[in-house]
Amino acid sequence: MGSSGDGRDRCSGRGAEPVRRGSSAASRPVGQSHCGAVKPPKPAALSRRGLLQRGLWLGLALGVVGCLAPTLPLPPPDKPDIEGPDPRGYVTLSGYVPRRAMASALNTETGEIAGQVTGEDGYYRFQLQAQIGDELLFWYDRETERSPSVRVTVREP
Repeated sequence: MGSSGDGRDRCSGRGAEPVRRGSSAASRPVGQSHCGAVKPPKPAALSRRGLLQRGLWLGLALGVVGCLAPTLPLPPPDKPDIEGPDPRGYVTLSGYVPRRAMASALNTETGEIAGQVTGEDGYYRFQLQAQIGDELLFWYDRETERSPSVRVTVREP
């Protein structure tokens, strides 16, 4: 172990000394050759469990960062088409918003709110009590976000 193929000792270049009883390699500290040189430690191989733990921590860290990243705001809706008012004093609002959103309108004069949850096509059509000249705010909600509102005024038909 400590000698080269020609019988010479690698540490001193002298001839290799025979191992005597009581002075075997077992009496040397671990990691030390017979001439006292310290061998570099072997690189630790990652176990399968260690790799799984590192992967789990990396996934959790990326998930937290992804949850904290801001989302893009919803775009404002197009102004709704307004029909009426009818003889009962209601206007009908219709148009399109993103699918499965809640389209809503507020009459700023009366404080009345009306709305409708849209289907897969995003089409809405609902009535709100309003008179000519009333100002309406229209917006939509999707999951936990709200779009900016748009202002419309009820005009004569």
